[in-house]
Amino acid sequence: MQVEMWSLDRIKLYENNPRINDDAVAPVVQSINEFGFRQPIVVDPDGVIIVGHTRWKAAKQLNLDEVPVHVARDLEPEAVRAYRIADNRTGEKAQWDFDLLRIEIGALQQSGFDCELLGFDSDELATKIVKNVGT
Repeated sequence: MQVEMWSLDRIKLYENNPRINDDAVAPVVQSINEFGFRQPIVVDPDGVIIVGHTRWKAAKQLNLDEVPVHVARDLEPEAVRAYRIADNRTGEKAQWDFDLLRIEIGALQQSGFDCELLGFDSDELATKIVKNVGT
């Protein structure tokens, strides 16, 4: 997979993006600040986002000049449309193994890592994760 650095102005939002992602932007901003920009935005040959709208919004909020981009030159228009949906939907199918999650978060907490950077808020860390896995 080839990844290029593109200016944000060169990337176009897909106007029919069916995901409502505004609530996810702040956690992605935190993630980029902590870990760097690790996943490229995927665009079509015209620079229209296929996947990565939230990363684009986060990069915009961070005033980044350039971001990593992969141009999907080998996808037919129907495949582009399907990939936009499948990329988001397949992530919703995953579930947590709370016993293993407790171990992983516990190790991070012991090392002093700010676990709110994981995308869970303090209430979720204190109740949902610890409570559901602590038994």
